[in-house]
Amino acid sequence: SLENVQTDVQDLTRGLDNAKRELSVRQTMKNVEIRSLEEFINFAQDRIDRLVKDAKSAQDVFNQCVEYF
Repeated sequence: SLENVQTDVQDLTRGLDNAKRELSVRQTMKNVEIRSLEEFINFAQDRIDRLVKDAKSAQDVFNQCVEYF
């Protein structure tokens, strides 16, 4: 359902935010490998942004459909 999609997108967004916080913490530490985390965040950010945009579009279309009927 649309609610499940929205919940999943919110969970994914929160997870990415947690990964960004983890990266910030690791950047302050010495001798800690962060390259793989940086690559993951860069890779995931575009996908999360598209998911958020698509979820918003789905909600808008659903609302238009409800108003029509």
